Amino acid sequence: MSGKVAVVTGAARGLGRAFTEALLKRGDKVCFCDVDVQQGKQTENELKKNFGDDNVQFLPCDVQKDEEFKDFFNRVIQKYNTVDIMVNNAGIMNENQWRTTIDINLTAVIHGSLLAMNHMKNKSTGGGLIVNVSSLAGVMPVSFCPAYTASKHGVIAFSRSWALQPELKRNRIRITCLCPSFADTDIIKGTDDRVHGPELARMVMKQYGLMVTDRVTEAFLRVLDDGDNNGKVMMVTPKIMDYHTFHDPKL
Repeated sequence: MSGKVAVVTGAARGLGRAFTEALLKRGDKVCFCDVDVQQGKQTENELKKNFGDDNVQFLPCDVQKDEEFKDFFNRVIQKYNTVDIMVNNAGIMNENQWRTTIDINLTAVIHGSLLAMNHMKNKSTGGGLIVNVSSLAGVMPVSFCPAYTASKHGVIAFSRSWALQPELKRNRIRITCLCPSFADTDIIKGTDDRVHGPELARMVMKQYGLMVTDRVTEAFLRVLDDGDNNGKVMMVTPKIMDYHTFHDPKL
């Protein structure tokens, strides 16, 4: 899918920036957003030096705000005429602000997916890929961050449910999830005042280990290159990089 136009949310730093850079290295054009305007502009300048002014653009956007998110998406289309790859990456972990956690981690993912689907099914070339970033917490309970865990379970349920819709296949749209375990990014740094039971959180993170962003990016690229992964969920941990097997009940 190289040579496409991609959108990445929450990409001023961390995994979002890593995904943006990986897409640019493949020859894609990328427009990314973030609420951190200063860091976003700095990242944009650094990426433009390496990949060219016309290939990457940063636009400030708070994905919690529906009109702002919609306007951001429309501005991408105005600049590049299309969106082929949508990466809903923006996320936080903050149990003290659980509504905000749900709004960013789940509601904005739903909104971003719908914006992308509505565009992809109507564009002349047809088709596209939506990658929704969930987490290992999307397939298992995590006691120190219940709201975060609920949001990430929701991302998977939403994505797998939409993948069953015949209209996606008819319009050649794929929707898939990427579920990393703990990666060495800002989202899990300094979590003591944002989770229930920080001692347990540190113990669990130590048990699973922190991944470098390069490993998650490797899994991300596998998702991009797999043309038969609609509805699938890619797990990536320090030891595992494979699609998760769900045992759905037979009704």
